[in-house]
Amino acid sequence: MTEHLRYRFKLNKARKNISRTRDEFRSRIAGAKKENNKLLMADLEGEAHHEIKTAQAEFAWLRSRYWTSQASKWEVALPAQDETHWEDYDGTEFDGHFLSLAGVTYVRNAVREESSRSRKLIFEWLTMLVGIIGAATGLIAVWYSK
Repeated sequence: MTEHLRYRFKLNKARKNISRTRDEFRSRIAGAKKENNKLLMADLEGEAHHEIKTAQAEFAWLRSRYWTSQASKWEVALPAQDETHWEDYDGTEFDGHFLSLAGVTYVRNAVREESSRSRKLIFEWLTMLVGIIGAATGLIAVWYSK
C-alpha cells in the first residue's frame, strides 16, 4: 500500500513538472514574440520541446518502473514488445523503452486479476477455517452440556 502511495506521489510530482515546464516556456515564448525576436523564439521552442519531452520521459519511466515491478511481484507476464504496448524515449536522459498507456492498462488488469484470484483463495480458506472452528465449538458445547 505504501509503495502505491509513493508511486502516486512521484507520478503527481512528474505531472506537475510537465505542466510547470509547459507554462514556463509558454510565457518565455510569448515574451520573445512580443519583442518580435524570431531567433530567440525558435531557440525557446526547441528548448521547450526537449525539456517537455524529458519531463514526459521521466513520467513514463516512473509509470513503467512501477507497473513492471508489480507484474514481477504478482508473476504476471508483460505485454508483447510492440508499438501498441511500449514506447521509446530517445534523446533524453531517460532513454529507453517504456510501457505506453495501453501497456499500463494491460499490466494493471492482469495484476488486478491475479490479486483478486489470490484474495479469493485466502477468503475460501478463511471461510472453511471459521466453519471448522464453529463446528468444533458446537461439538464441545454439546459434549460438556450432558
